[in-house]
Amino acid sequence: EAGKSPDEVAEQRGRAPSTIGGYLREYIARNEIDDPSPWVSTRLQEIIEDAIAVVGPEKLKAIREHLDDEDISYRDIGIVANCFTNRMAESN
Repeated sequence: EAGKSPDEVAEQRGRAPSTIGGYLREYIARNEIDDPSPWVSTRLQEIIEDAIAVVGPEKLKAIREHLDDEDISYRDIGIVANCFTNRMAESN
């Protein structure tokens, strides 16, 4: 759904936002997308990537716990982590 936020897509399709977030993370991984800016602000991306540098991109819960910020969603963490992983794969 081009141009719509994941929450807008969830509402339009009658799905939970977490379900749409999961679909989006799968899409990012499958298509090797390395730029999360269509879905996550640059500031938030930098904050999440700082945490990823410490704990790694594999476990979203570990990233969230390191961030210690209830306002950062697992969806945003997952999007940034998937894009980060894709960037690292490209550089190898």
